[in-house]
Amino acid sequence: MQNIIFSVFLFMGFFSYGNAIEASNILRDIDPLPYSFERKVSTLKKIGMEYCMEQDNFKEQSFWLWHFKRKLELYKSFDGRIINFFNDESDSEFAKFKDFINNKLQGNILPPLYTCLELYDSKEYQAEVERIVKKYCKDCE
Repeated sequence: MQNIIFSVFLFMGFFSYGNAIEASNILRDIDPLPYSFERKVSTLKKIGMEYCMEQDNFKEQSFWLWHFKRKLELYKSFDGRIINFFNDESDSEFAKFKDFINNKLQGNILPPLYTCLELYDSKEYQAEVERIVKKYCKDCE
């Protein structure tokens, strides 16, 4: 019985790993690098929109966010260190970006959907996202 259970778990592990590799290969083919400046801005705006809508349910370890982190390539070299925009530290630029979104949500009496849509269309949000991409994109403008 233990051998059967072990075999099932082993099969599930290989099956899941195989699916992740297959998904990664498919995405690589249909979503090629490099992303243009405009595409990076558009993608980061959408990530911010997802965070705005989901708040506490936002999954920073999701496959899609991992995929876009790789594709966006938002990092810079500073004092011999490479600084990644999506760093997990509490004082990272990504944490500040989430704070920027949270500040727009606080005190707003509209439902989050309306607030997030207004934010997405605002010039201020567009400027903030462009600032981030310019700061962390080594090959952009």
